[in-house]
Amino acid sequence: MKLIGACAAMFLTSFTMLYLTLPVFSMLFPHVGSWGDVTSIKGLIRHVMRADYGTFQLYSGDDDHACGFWYRTILWLKDFTFSQTNPFVVGCFFLGIYNTISNHIMKHYKGKQFQSDRKSKEIKKYQSKCYFKLGGPSFEMLVLASLLFYLVVFHGLSNLPLHNDLFFGIHQRFWMHVNILSFFFVGIGLSKVLKYLTTLWPQKSSLVIFLPLVFIIAVGLFTRSSQNQRDNYHFSQYAKSILSSLPLDSVLLTNYDQQWTSVRYLQECEGYRTDVTSLHLGMMSYSWFEAKRLLYPSLLFPGKRYGQGQEHTFQLSDFLKVNLRDKQRIFIGGKPSFPDKHYDSFFEEIPHGIVDEVVILKESGNRSAEEYRLQSKSIWTQVVQEYQRSALPDKKQYDQVTWESTIVREFFDHFSSRATTLLDLAVREGNTSPNASIGQALIESIAWLELARLNDNLIASLPHTWKNLGLGYLWVVKNREDTLSLDIDDIFPKDLLSLMETGLDDVWWSGEGEDIKSWASSRWAISWEKFLSMKESKSDPSFEQVKSMYESVLGMVKRQ
Repeated sequence: MKLIGACAAMFLTSFTMLYLTLPVFSMLFPHVGSWGDVTSIKGLIRHVMRADYGTFQLYSGDDDHACGFWYRTILWLKDFTFSQTNPFVVGCFFLGIYNTISNHIMKHYKGKQFQSDRKSKEIKKYQSKCYFKLGGPSFEMLVLASLLFYLVVFHGLSNLPLHNDLFFGIHQRFWMHVNILSFFFVGIGLSKVLKYLTTLWPQKSSLVIFLPLVFIIAVGLFTRSSQNQRDNYHFSQYAKSILSSLPLDSVLLTNYDQQWTSVRYLQECEGYRTDVTSLHLGMMSYSWFEAKRLLYPSLLFPGKRYGQGQEHTFQLSDFLKVNLRDKQRIFIGGKPSFPDKHYDSFFEEIPHGIVDEVVILKESGNRSAEEYRLQSKSIWTQVVQEYQRSALPDKKQYDQVTWESTIVREFFDHFSSRATTLLDLAVREGNTSPNASIGQALIESIAWLELARLNDNLIASLPHTWKNLGLGYLWVVKNREDTLSLDIDDIFPKDLLSLMETGLDDVWWSGEGEDIKSWASSRWAISWEKFLSMKESKSDPSFEQVKSMYESVLGMVKRQ
């Protein structure tokens, strides 16, 4: 027990010393992206206690709908039983706990009996030396106390809303600590089972001894494919796909954790695209950010921190007005942290690969559909090149509880966003300039939307996806240009289709049996029929207009 106490003291001392080095290194090596101001005692205490997240909690957002202590505990037991192990292992776990508690009670009872039966001075002297050993807590009981302490404290403080799959995955990874302690008791319980089996079948005791080894090998083989991370370069290629497409000396505003940390790692640790100034919007909103402003000499800050309504704060629109100057271009990943009516009134976000470029609203209207088609396609060619190393994360291996799943989500969100922006520019230009060359932009926009909805269930379930597809096909029917390329190799960047699970073979024009207009007309009817049949579509502001146009065209066809 003394050894355990000494080890615990050493761990606590080293743990404390690591935190005490934070102010020293922060003053000697100040760098962008570091969290909190730890150069003051108040700031250090705030940092250690995670006060920005609600003091030892995990979530700084609205946790009114976060589940309670018992629900989290039941979720842990369910995950431990059916995801991490199996019912047999959990049975060994409870058997180990039962054995530990019963042994402690018996040892404590015997210790009391030993004290009452022995009266001599020598025995009493011996007792004084061995009392803790006889009646005090055993190592197993200390481990059990640690397990219960972790479950109670963590599940009491953790406030992540677990109905969100990604948040559940974050919470789930904190169970590794309690699972390690749990396997200690699994071992105790399993030893009892093996002892019982050897007494039951003494002639097969050698086979029984090898049972745990067989069990471990079986679990390893069963989970090998899902846990094989040998080719997992997903976040490296994700961050490179963002940075490589940005112009020199640009500014990147992020508001997603996976985007911020992966980009920052490449810049800080690998020195990749350090000319890009990356800044986290969420971090910019804390009071300690005032001490960080000098680390960004290329930027101007019209206040002490990013916020809304408080004294000396500035909004995102204020920041953009003073920094969108000369040749300094600003890009954003994620959404603004606070409502800002001036941001929506004066600025617009133009899809730029996996992020968006923020431009002044009056300047964005000068861009033609063909100009944007060529520029954005060039950017996506760079994005696809970065994803070639290990492709997109496999949806089966990386489900919605993993961070890798967010890469797939962002890829298709921005992929379809590029398509809808291109379609919007083409339709707008077609309405204002009837002779404008918008045909190729129309073809490309619907091809990208079709590919997105075929490979992403969420995009396929959104009403505006089908509405936009129908609108694009309708304009293809109306278009009178002769030189339109429907060749897949011309429409998509090289190697992009190799990243997809499903191609366009079943929906794209083959050139056989019907002309382009007939094919587009057929796809228009299918797309808008799908849109009108979806319940969510009825809340779309243009639902009645689309319905009227659809019924009108179908009526004309029937009359013919």
